[in-house]
Amino acid sequence: MMRDKFALLIGTGFGSGFLRPAPGTWGSFVGFAYFYALTKCPLALGVGIVIAVIALAVWSSGEAARLLGKKDPGQVVIDEIAAIPLAAWPLVLAPVAWEWWVATFVLWRIADIVKPPPARQFERLPGGWGIVVDDLMSGLYVGLVVWGALRW
Repeated sequence: MMRDKFALLIGTGFGSGFLRPAPGTWGSFVGFAYFYALTKCPLALGVGIVIAVIALAVWSSGEAARLLGKKDPGQVVIDEIAAIPLAAWPLVLAPVAWEWWVATFVLWRIADIVKPPPARQFERLPGGWGIVVDDLMSGLYVGLVVWGALRW
């Protein structure tokens, strides 16, 4: 019982996945706040936290999906939250204006919705893996695009 409640709490991004409209966007706001907090940590600690959150996301999204009775319920937004650091990492390489944060957020939402190939294919993975890995791949795409744009 407590385990199920914990899985739902984490899987729904502390309830942000129940906000309407566009729960993925609300979860992404939580994800960007999480990423901003990570920027205040030493690098090794931040990387460790990202890895731990990804592992927690795989578990909690799979459990929350089971509890909600759907393969990839819209209320489950921990996948967005876990993937944001992969999308936003270039923002900490050099001081950037707030517009870069907004542009990265918009690019992230587009990539999360469109799921450019082969990200969409990862949805076929079982349980929480299928829920999380496609977003990690989309986040990696965005991070590379933002990094390239900043270097250019």
